[in-house]
Amino acid sequence: MRRLSSDEALRAAVLAAVPSLPSVDVATTLAITSKASLARSLGKALQDEGETGLPLVENLEAFAVARACQTRQVPFAAVLGLSNHVGPGAHEEWKELAKPASEQVSATISAWLAGHLGGLRMKRSSGPRGKT
Repeated sequence: MRRLSSDEALRAAVLAAVPSLPSVDVATTLAITSKASLARSLGKALQDEGETGLPLVENLEAFAVARACQTRQVPFAAVLGLSNHVGPGAHEEWKELAKPASEQVSATISAWLAGHLGGLRMKRSSGPRGKT
């Protein structure tokens, strides 16, 4: 099992912008963990490394982005909207909760950007495909 960590300064800045935001470890898997036996296996692997219990969150893409950032020495932190529990009901939960989770992520990133970009405004497009 390979571990990558978020950039502490970036993580702290996001958490400062939205103090109610929880901070947790994320398991990155090759597919949604839909079987209880696979979730237990993942938990066992973490316990073998000294962790306790099952991971609270899984994400399929975060590791690849974190690894690319690490390779280029670019700070990395992930803000994820939680849309489902790990296990057999994951896909059905995801279908129901993906949109509200995405909306919460957008609000969190907007709050962080507002604190870091000050008066900077994005130029709005007046036409299709970004033409102004």
